[in-house]
Amino acid sequence: MSSFKAYIDVRDYDTQYDPDEVDAGEFNAKSEIRLLPGEAIISSAEQVLKFATLSERQGLSGALFVTNFKISFVTADKSSFRLVDRSVRNKILDECDICLANVDTVYHVQDSNNRKKKLPPAGNIHTKIQSIEIHCKDFRVHTFSFKFTPKPQEKAVVNIVNALLHHSFPLKPQLLFVFDYRGPVSKVDGTPLFLVASDWHHEIKRLGCDKKWRISHVNENFMMSRSLPETFVVPGQLLDEQIYKASHHFKDNRVPVWSWSLPDGCAVVRSAGIHPGITDSRAMAVMLDVIRSTHPLKKFPHIVDLDSLLPNLKDIQQSYMKLKDLCVSDTTTQFWEQDVRYFSLLENTKWLSTVATCLSISKELALFVYQSQSIVFLQEQDGRDLSCLVSSLIQIILDSHYRTTSGFQSLIQKEWIAMGHPFCDRLHHTSRLENEECPLFLLFLDCVWQMLQQFPSSFQFTETYLTSLWDAAHLTVFDTFLFNCSRDLWLANKDTQKPLPPRSVWDWKRLYADEEKALFENPLYAVKNAKKKSKTNTKDLTNRPKSEFRQSSDDEDFDLFDKSSKSAPKKKSMSHVLSDSALNHKKPACQVLPVKADIYALNLWNYCYLRWNPLVQIFGGGSPVVYMERCQLVKDIVSLHNKVLRLSDETQSPLGSVEGLAFSLLPRAANPKLELTSAYPYSPGNTPTMFDQQHLRYNPLKDQWILVSPHRLQRPWMGQTEEPSEQGHNNFDVNNPLRPGAVRGNGKTNPLYEHTYVFDNDFPALLETNPGPGPGLATDSSEHPLLKCASARGICRVMCFHPLSSMTLPLMTLKEIIHVIDKWADQMKDLGEKYTWVQIFENRGDVMGCSNPHPHCQIWASSFLPDEPRIKDKMQLEYYRKHGRPLLLDYIEIELKKKDRIVAENEHWLILVPYWATWPFETMLLPKRHVLRLQDLKREEKESLAAAMKLLLTKYDNLFQVSFPYSMGWHGAPTGDYFEEDNQHWQLHALYFPPLLRSANVKKFMVGYEMLAQVQRDLTPETVRCC
Repeated sequence: MSSFKAYIDVRDYDTQYDPDEVDAGEFNAKSEIRLLPGEAIISSAEQVLKFATLSERQGLSGALFVTNFKISFVTADKSSFRLVDRSVRNKILDECDICLANVDTVYHVQDSNNRKKKLPPAGNIHTKIQSIEIHCKDFRVHTFSFKFTPKPQEKAVVNIVNALLHHSFPLKPQLLFVFDYRGPVSKVDGTPLFLVASDWHHEIKRLGCDKKWRISHVNENFMMSRSLPETFVVPGQLLDEQIYKASHHFKDNRVPVWSWSLPDGCAVVRSAGIHPGITDSRAMAVMLDVIRSTHPLKKFPHIVDLDSLLPNLKDIQQSYMKLKDLCVSDTTTQFWEQDVRYFSLLENTKWLSTVATCLSISKELALFVYQSQSIVFLQEQDGRDLSCLVSSLIQIILDSHYRTTSGFQSLIQKEWIAMGHPFCDRLHHTSRLENEECPLFLLFLDCVWQMLQQFPSSFQFTETYLTSLWDAAHLTVFDTFLFNCSRDLWLANKDTQKPLPPRSVWDWKRLYADEEKALFENPLYAVKNAKKKSKTNTKDLTNRPKSEFRQSSDDEDFDLFDKSSKSAPKKKSMSHVLSDSALNHKKPACQVLPVKADIYALNLWNYCYLRWNPLVQIFGGGSPVVYMERCQLVKDIVSLHNKVLRLSDETQSPLGSVEGLAFSLLPRAANPKLELTSAYPYSPGNTPTMFDQQHLRYNPLKDQWILVSPHRLQRPWMGQTEEPSEQGHNNFDVNNPLRPGAVRGNGKTNPLYEHTYVFDNDFPALLETNPGPGPGLATDSSEHPLLKCASARGICRVMCFHPLSSMTLPLMTLKEIIHVIDKWADQMKDLGEKYTWVQIFENRGDVMGCSNPHPHCQIWASSFLPDEPRIKDKMQLEYYRKHGRPLLLDYIEIELKKKDRIVAENEHWLILVPYWATWPFETMLLPKRHVLRLQDLKREEKESLAAAMKLLLTKYDNLFQVSFPYSMGWHGAPTGDYFEEDNQHWQLHALYFPPLLRSANVKKFMVGYEMLAQVQRDLTPETVRCC
């Protein structure tokens, strides 16, 4: 028996699919997965359906793998890749891969009622799994259905879900993939990791404060504090013995440590709170007094209690969860329901309010530090969360070095990594402490993004960089964001059995190609600094003499404290923390970002939070398009500037090179028609075609145009719904006139048939004998040419497929289906000798008007050629005379090359969705050989036809999990007198016309425009092929 190449395999063994009768090797290509060094497959399942985003019907069939690093979906048909939701891919993850550390929640979805049940982390599932939804920390949702997975692999499905739960939520960090990864060791250039004393020394020397501050080794081998780094910066007069003695008074022994300062006394210091239960405050007083000694004027540090000023971790986590609920939609209906109340729902999340609070506090502290030339002492109970965020934001506002890419990365290393922010707990890399989860790092990146929007030329990096950085925090091939503190990383490196080699995320070339890294570069920053370099003739602004540090000018940076500035702050929101005398202190202009922290000045970071939602993406618009235009504009500016200098023969240096920006690597360079999306490169641009918008398609078989309107799929359905037909019909219903032995309405008794049974219809539409149209009706134009009438003769028969009423064609065996095909051919031959046309058709389902659920079809033979075949005969004949080949044979060749609409094929038959399909899920069944009529089929063609019909009808039943209603019929060369004519222009084909539109209870109606103007459909045939 011929084997199938199923492009979207929806075979279901619940429909009694016999693997012995049809070769199980239906897929043309073996599913393969790309593995990293040290990666191993834990579990896998074949014939899994991956739904497209916000689609319950469109998807791809393939294999699902779970490894010790990722979840990977591999399609069986490589030609289908263009239909997948394409995202930015890197050297670590393929298009349909999900890093296990990125998994946030896994749900079991019941297909029957679409109810979701959250599966427990590290749980053990024993029940049958139908579908799962994987909600990721990057706000993406992946849906996989196992309803088409063969029964022998049901255990594999359970295993794959259990493997997903166990390896996505390991009990300890040592089970993360980074410990198994055997890839190359990272080589980071230009980003200090602050794991050694030399990095701290370079930093304090860069800021010119190495005279007042020194590096302490009191925590060597982490003997004092488990969460502080081995080396850190403290006041120069503070002895290590004093530090060690005072450390016991602070929580987790986290003594006050230096974060940033200038020679004039401006400084930021951070510390944990006094250990609970300790009332002696002398240790804190001693530390504060020594810190005061670093100030030229011996100013006492201003203590800022961050716990009282900022939301706590629980509130931030709750705000984040509400934001996620708003940004992540499971269905299109849910999205549109939320869209009506979008702004109120966004306000209720309080996420932007939290961002505004963080920016406001940081801005006013930065203002205070510079205006008063004072020391800010940031105190937090744990000293590892809010202080990381606020300290980092203060430094970005004050120090332009941290607005460069390398400076920003060093800031994260210094204030977050080295200072022990518990990334493992906050990002929920393990399942041991779920209540410790809180996306503080995302909140920080959001605050930086807000500043980037306000000052687009002041940052070297872009929002693509910030978004990629957030994604990289969930990649377990790098160690940067996997541990709770430097000590955990140190222990992993020192492990004698499985030492962890250094693999930093800042080694971006391990993750992205040059054209992808180019998207990290801000063109506006590049051209502005190129101008500065041209004027100052220096190599790097960040390496200017210290005397220039605070006097430097920036196009968007100005003195926050200049009384003549219209943008100067008008009120003090931290008056209880900052003294009036400090605020009124006059000082020179300084390079500070005048951040607007009011909530009206902030926006939701759509590029990060909504990038996976296709309903909000803008084709040809959004920030990526603005970015690309800026790149091109910068290129033009540099070119024109240098051209002017050459023409004017001035001695001024030309602008620096801006090569490496994205404009030099634009995908549009190769394809000028490429249209970017607002989520590029995560949802990259495509080449738009007419098929993406409303368009007309021509049906050459009927000389008919069809209006296709894909955009209408987004509209909610408020119309009529149909109740699905009941399953499991009674095989012994005495009222069923089609069952064996039943007495029909005309008194005749059916034989006890065992296979097929054909009889004349008791209530036929056509009679064999007909005297004429009747009195008063002319058979010609003698009365009037507008009132024509002709005689009609024929015969109507009923053919039962099977003796059991509960049986349908997809449930029948191949041998039983072959019996049906043989009987069709016999009837076509028998009736065709007498009649011009023999129409075999089957109506299945109540919604199609089928009055009896018993498996049967009808055969109507007529003395005339009906309209549908008459038009087809005319159009095929015209094509044949013009091209010398049958129309449908040429069409078969086109579809076999494109494969855009093919559902399945074998050696003899092709199943496809016609390019010009009228009904939503219409299909056509075609022999690959030139065949005129059913009776011309060879034996092997009938056998493979039975397999094709069984596969197609099984797909239909599985589509909405119902006995799929349809009308089907065969069209071939006319019979009767046509036997004497040349019918080589004909090609045998079967047509299936299902009426269902969106679900089992939503029907497509041919009314209104369809009846009065033109046929219209919403789903494109290319989309239907993937359902």
